[in-house]
Amino acid sequence: MLTVRIAIATEIADGLMLQFRRYTTEERTERLQALLDARERNESTFECLIALQDDRVVGAQLLIRQRDDTFYVWPAELEKQFAQTTVAVEALRQLYELADQRFRDSQFWIAQSLLELDRKKQSAEMTRHGFPYLTDLLFMGRSFAGADPLPDRPTAFTSVAFDEPVNGERFARVLEATYVDTLDCPELNAGERTGANALAGHKIAGLFD
Repeated sequence: MLTVRIAIATEIADGLMLQFRRYTTEERTERLQALLDARERNESTFECLIALQDDRVVGAQLLIRQRDDTFYVWPAELEKQFAQTTVAVEALRQLYELADQRFRDSQFWIAQSLLELDRKKQSAEMTRHGFPYLTDLLFMGRSFAGADPLPDRPTAFTSVAFDEPVNGERFARVLEATYVDTLDCPELNAGERTGANALAGHKIAGLFD
């Protein structure tokens, strides 16, 4: 008999190990510890959905609620042998349906998943189950350590440091203004994302000063 629900007690560890099965043992431990550390720092909480067949965990899906009101959905993962059975399609459908329901119950502004470019199968699977592909992300960065100094030139602008109690709302309004007619993933701007959401997201995305 197939059952899909939120994992409890020791099922959580079994579900997460299945969710992370594509990684090495060391990487699994690191990812699990990262989840626990983020929860300890109050940056996010998580839950694991599981598919059970005869009380055995055969499918899992990790959901993470982040402090910026985003809901992160991992692609569902099935046990290798179970994935070959006729019940596997139904297990996937039920896992994604429950993930969608958990998101809607959360009242967060977006549910998203970020996949490596080589995970085309998982991307297509998520699209079939209500989480459509939007875009490819290109992350760029530049270190100023050891960079050549800029040539002398008249100062055309001044910078203002972010100070949330003093100018947090002003920064949020400026961010929202940059979304108007943007071509940078415009699907995100259907009246849902706010500058405050974006600022919170930047603050938890890495080192924040």
